[in-house]
Amino acid sequence: MSSGDGLLKSMGYRPASPVDSMVAATPREIAQRAADIVATVPDSRDAVSEAADCLPGYIEAGIAWDLVAVVEWMADRIARSRHPALGEMLGVGPVPWECWQRELIEPWPILADAATKLGKSLPVRRPPAQSMAVVPVRPQPGDSGQR
Repeated sequence: MSSGDGLLKSMGYRPASPVDSMVAATPREIAQRAADIVATVPDSRDAVSEAADCLPGYIEAGIAWDLVAVVEWMADRIARSRHPALGEMLGVGPVPWECWQRELIEPWPILADAATKLGKSLPVRRPPAQSMAVVPVRPQPGDSGQR
């Protein structure tokens, strides 16, 4: 039993869902599951990666990597705002969550706050069609249109 177990019980921490069930493919869900894992699984070393392991099998590896990167980016921002000296020691970010988890006494609030701040959509790999300009082809001088 770790020193934080009493604090978890006094704060009434209850996981949002069982930590071994499948997680939805959103940054918010991965961050929430990571908070659940780090708060309830004493031998966890990298809760964000462990939460990503609970993604459905049909999620491509590149998408899973993007989801983890988004969660780690947000968690890094929050952790640096709360622990600036530790952030300087870890170096320029974003730093993988495993580094923060290893150094923090109570890491789950950072992941819970990251889950609150993150949206529910998948990361965008390409710009939406609306943002792309369509340029009409104009005939060049001397071009008769026949080739």
